[in-house]
This record gives sequence, C-alpha cells and structure tokens, in this order.
Amino acid sequence: MASRPDLKKSFSTEDTLSRFQSTKKIMESSDHTIIFLDPKKILPFSHRTTILHPEKIDEMRQSVIQKGIIQPAIVRCHPEKKGYYEMIAGYHRQALAIELGLELPCMIEDLSDDEAIIISADSNLQGGFDRMLPSEIARTLKAKYEAEKRQGKRTDLHPSKEDPQTSGTEYQKLKWDLRGKQARKYVKIAELSEALLDLLDQGFLGINAAYLISFLNSEEQDCLARILTSGLQVQKINDQKAQMLKDLSEQKVLSESRIKSILMEKKQPVRNLSLPYSKIERYISGKSKKEAMEYILKALDFYESNQTYN
Repeated sequence: MASRPDLKKSFSTEDTLSRFQSTKKIMESSDHTIIFLDPKKILPFSHRTTILHPEKIDEMRQSVIQKGIIQPAIVRCHPEKKGYYEMIAGYHRQALAIELGLELPCMIEDLSDDEAIIISADSNLQGGFDRMLPSEIARTLKAKYEAEKRQGKRTDLHPSKEDPQTSGTEYQKLKWDLRGKQARKYVKIAELSEALLDLLDQGFLGINAAYLISFLNSEEQDCLARILTSGLQVQKINDQKAQMLKDLSEQKVLSESRIKSILMEKKQPVRNLSLPYSKIERYISGKSKKEAMEYILKALDFYESNQTYN
C-alpha cells in the first residue's frame, strides 16, 4: 500500500498555493459563476444516495495536491439553514477539501427537490458502476425513477414489471451503460429491507436472487434477514432458492420454518453416476465392465492423493 503524502508540507509551499490561486482565477472567468465555499458549510442532501469510497478519495488526493480542485461541486441553498448549502454532486471533492483545508469551488443552482435528485443520481451513475455498491446503484436508480415519474418523464423503469418484454426504446442502453431490463431490477431491489441490502453488498445475495426476494412482503423480509444473521449454518441464497421463497410468498404460505428449511437445504449426495461412454472410451477401450470400474477407481484414488489443499 502506497504511503500517504505529507499533506502539510504539500500545502505549505508557495508553489502549491500558486497553483491553487491559478485554478481559482480560471474558474472565476468561466461561463458559469463559480463560488468558493467553506466545505463545512455544505450539508448532505436530504435525498442523498452517495456513499463515500475511500479508494476514490485516495486516487483523487495527489491530483488535488498538484492542481487543486478543478471540477466544481453542485450545491443549492439549504432550504432551512440560512448561510448553509446542500450538496447535490461532489461529496468526494468536499471530503478532500475538508481534509486538506481548502475552499471548495461550487456552482450554486436553484433546483427543486426532483431536479436535485436527478442531477445527484446522474452524477453518481456517470462515475461508473464498478465503484458503486449494489445497494447504492439500486437506491440511486430508484430515486431517479421516482423523481422522473413525478415529472412525467419516464415509465419504462416501472418496478412492477417483473419480466417485461423488451423492445424498441425499452431495451436501449441507458446513458449510464445499463440496459432497461437490468435497471428495472435494480429499482425493484431498492425495496429490500436495509438488512437485506447490507447482505447484498456483502455478496450473500446475487442480483437476480435479490430481485426475486424483493417481492417478499416486509414481514417476510425481516424474518429472512433475522435467519441469515442469526449464526445458523445456512446456505448462500442462489437463484433457485430465491425463486422458491418468492413462489411460497405469492401462495401466502411462506413461514419462518419454511424459510429455514429452504436456506439450510443441502445438495443431496450422489448415489448413482453415469458417464457418457464417448467421454471415457479412450481410457477403457478393450476392458471389461469390472476392469473399467477398477481402472476408474484407481485413477480417482491417484487424483485424490495428489491434490493440494489450502
């Protein structure tokens, strides 16, 4: 792991301050009015879905030390606290500005709640899914969908469409490189309980399994989360088990005992095994059935004895 630079030394030099002042002058001469604000005066947006990622802050730090914060954040005046602002886009830049003792370049926009939600969501999504947690993607898409729905803009991400036919514009790639059908899944996944969303982020649920489980009612979801976090030796929820839970929920017969039974179900041991002759012909050609069986068993014994286990 790379060592963190000496930030005090970096920002105590005239050269660093000169670079920062030059950046400030360029911003002030741009088409948009850029205001430099105390980052501590900017509070989180009330509909925030952004999660701070330490690795992203680490990657940005050296660039900020060398060049300052070039891309301005987007804020709006706080609706309740005079002299304060709400962060719409730029949480990682704000975190670095606070850490390094810098003013934060900002564009102050007059935005409604829905306009702010959409801008915030687009800012998150344009950063790329590879750095976002599954729950973060789900919450962001859900917030954007709801805001655009209130504005009468889009209906193609409707979460009630379990498996819609994808044709025309419905299956076009969205501008954040996510197809409509997959986006609809994430919107529905956002309806999972907080506990299940945490398990999704931990990798205990796959996206498809999480989508199927999102159809369970709140009581069933709470029961499922309790079982998964109770310390029982339960199996990871795959798509097949998630489908079973969803089916029983739709039939109104999903109980705690049935959930436990599904989660703790183990694969049945193999009792009989058939191998296609074409796959093993070159190994047993010319041998009797008994000789072939002995040959295969010896080969398996040899393979087992030469395995290296961690």
